[in-house]
Amino acid sequence: MIFDKLIVPTIEKGAEYIAVRFIYIYALPYKGLMDNYEKYGFRRLRGPVEEELHKRLKPIYDRGCIFMYQGLNEAKNKNI
Repeated sequence: MIFDKLIVPTIEKGAEYIAVRFIYIYALPYKGLMDNYEKYGFRRLRGPVEEELHKRLKPIYDRGCIFMYQGLNEAKNKNI
């Protein structure tokens, strides 16, 4: 509910002023939690692409978390 009613509308409003095209998160690596994010349309990168991204961009405090993303239009069209 927080995602649908607060986070997505906030991002949409910001997208009116800046070029927001994707939403990304660093998810805790628990299968149930990641499955839930996938229901919301988040995807993860695979293989070497994900490994390279984690080496270059992953904050030190997110050690163990997994990068996931979705397009803004996908978030607006989700009906969960």
